[in-house]
Amino acid sequence: MRRLPAAAADQILVLVFVLCAIPEPARATQGVASYKHELKKIEDHLRAGEWQPAKDSSDRLLKDLIQEYSRGKGSRPLFGLTLAFRGIAESGLGDLVAATWDWTAAGLVSPESTQFDPSRFGAAGRALHDGAGWPVEAKHLSTYEGVQDGLVPPKKASGEHPVYSLTSREAGFEGTVSVQMVIDASGRPAAVIRLDAKALNEHTAVVVSTLETIRSWRFEPATFDGVPVNVYWDLTVSYRLERGPH
Repeated sequence: MRRLPAAAADQILVLVFVLCAIPEPARATQGVASYKHELKKIEDHLRAGEWQPAKDSSDRLLKDLIQEYSRGKGSRPLFGLTLAFRGIAESGLGDLVAATWDWTAAGLVSPESTQFDPSRFGAAGRALHDGAGWPVEAKHLSTYEGVQDGLVPPKKASGEHPVYSLTSREAGFEGTVSVQMVIDASGRPAAVIRLDAKALNEHTAVVVSTLETIRSWRFEPATFDGVPVNVYWDLTVSYRLERGPH
């Protein structure tokens, strides 16, 4: 992936946001300027190595963004950079699985948000840059029922179902969100490989909300000849106003 020049090291927010005009949120309890200010505070925490405050602030900001934005690809840099910053914070806290999930999600939600070199944030960023948390040798499943040549697919063990955000319900969103991910040998969602482009462009908040739910799921891991393995997994969540997500 193309990286932003080293001279831009102190201009992460500026470089990301000049690439796309950010619309005001549908529910104007906060404006774009306020969100940019929150991101700058998170960046300051990261530069100071204050990983937990950076993660906590990123969690809060993502929840706010999901509730405030209903649609429009113009909001994608806000979501993407928040995910990228949280990934660096999680790496600093030693959770490379969660960090890799967020970093890969950020790159798909908004490619601009991961075009900077995260190693400027020290060892936490270098681990992401070097792919230290990447689940290697993941196996592909062509079907999700039965055993295939010794490969037993994963099975969801716990986790809440996705829910509508208020703005998405008010906007009348109905449709599907498709995600390809890697579930690692411990049963954790470990990386986002592909996202539904149409849903991402039209209803970014729904896609990110879905990812936020999935990342907390735990699985009985896939096994190959009885040994737990990393595996690629495709999931589609359908959103219907009358029935809710399913």
